[in-house]
Amino acid sequence: LFFVIWTLLTLHVFAQGRNLLGKEMDSNYKFQLDHSLGLSGELGRIFDSGDNCDFSVVVRDPREDQAEQKTVCVHRLILSLYPQFNISDSNKDHTVEISQNCHPHISSFLRYLYTRKIDITLSSAQCLHQLSYIYQLQQLLEEIGRIFTLLLPQDSTFRTQVSLYEYGVRTKDMLLQENVLQYLSWNFESLVDSPA
Repeated sequence: LFFVIWTLLTLHVFAQGRNLLGKEMDSNYKFQLDHSLGLSGELGRIFDSGDNCDFSVVVRDPREDQAEQKTVCVHRLILSLYPQFNISDSNKDHTVEISQNCHPHISSFLRYLYTRKIDITLSSAQCLHQLSYIYQLQQLLEEIGRIFTLLLPQDSTFRTQVSLYEYGVRTKDMLLQENVLQYLSWNFESLVDSPA
């Protein structure tokens, strides 16, 4: 396998070189190198290590006292790429107010800001969607919205589906409401027999 890949790469480079033959290369000719493939992983390791972090994200439930808050140390430079966080030089921290059940998912959300990669589970989908909504991360918001439809069949108690519908009503997400209602109508008999 290695030999086949090596041969194909050699042939590709040779073909590219042949295309350059007959073309005059001057000092402005550019060869593009792209080594960004590992960048996401490296940025993830920076987040995971917490080394040289210089900014705090304070997470608290607006309905509870300050004792239940969580603090995550991040890098100002990374968050400054997202203007919706309103990061300024004078700020030392940023407070996120979100329900206690979403606190375990804050780190994976913040790590997404570094890496653009995230794992979505049945238990994290709604929280991550809500954080994406709050911080206007449209691409993540839309992707999680599509994932919701895949997660609907995963809960036979129908609690998740009812919760997602209520969430859709609160956030005025008509597509989510429509998808949940359609799923519930297809599974009406099971819904009636469920504890939800």
